[in-house]
Amino acid sequence: MLNADALDLMVVMPVYNEAESIGAVLVEWIRELGSDEIRFKILVLDDGYNDGTGAAVSSDAHPMR
Repeated sequence: MLNADALDLMVVMPVYNEAESIGAVLVEWIRELGSDEIRFKILVLDDGYNDGTGAAVSSDAHPMR
């Protein structure tokens, strides 16, 4: 379960047709935020369309349910 009080920042990222670029985008966000010792979560909101974005994110993610 997510404890919002323990976070400094939550990024909510809605995505649509981003299968080819989402990996690089997330790596960049994580690199930038991680360098400042910020406690953060990135919540990727996939629309459920079968464009491959959800699968691309899920391959390296820790999903929240």
